[in-house]
Amino acid sequence: MRHSTVQRQQESSKLQAKLSSFNPPLSSQIPWPVLRFFNLNKKICKNFIVKKWPSNSSFSGWDYDQLAERLTLCMQASWDKGLQQGVLRYHDPRLFAAVVDALDEQRQQLLLEPASKWHWLDRDGHARMLDTAALQQLPPLQWRHDSLTLEQEHIDTLSSWHLAETWRQNHLLVPESYGLDSEEEMIRRLALAHQAADKAKLWSEDERMPLVERYLGQGPA
Repeated sequence: MRHSTVQRQQESSKLQAKLSSFNPPLSSQIPWPVLRFFNLNKKICKNFIVKKWPSNSSFSGWDYDQLAERLTLCMQASWDKGLQQGVLRYHDPRLFAAVVDALDEQRQQLLLEPASKWHWLDRDGHARMLDTAALQQLPPLQWRHDSLTLEQEHIDTLSSWHLAETWRQNHLLVPESYGLDSEEEMIRRLALAHQAADKAKLWSEDERMPLVERYLGQGPA
């Protein structure tokens, strides 16, 4: 029993170390994304985190200073009662949908209300759009923190996507090996597999492997 507890603590420490930079660039060969905003009032375009494509594009009525303040706040994630901090790279199109799905309604509003529409390209190169105009009809969110605070359930969900991407890279996985034709679907199944493995307390890679392979081949039960 003690060995199992120590092993879990070691795995948890490794996971927290990975999360300390919160979703770093997943490959040195992939350029950092741009977060590109089109101001609907002034008909101008502003880029944040200016690098190269792939990127997110969004339509906003907010002015530049408001946008910069809110976007910076949302990148500064904190958890464990503020003891842990990191960069939440929600602007990465490979992670944007996963981050939005992981957040509760209040935190979704904090992140999404600056824009009425969010556009991005997914892993398969397909154009996707999230219409958030309804959020702008709500009273402005009063956020009392200087970062996007996350609860343990948010960390657990987001870490499963990080582990999914790491697993894909380490094992050189491709969708065709599992009868799939979508990178998005493969990563989704991997993330769900790691969530299931956490619930089953399967901490080592050898313990996780059968479950991961079943999820990849058959999908969640």
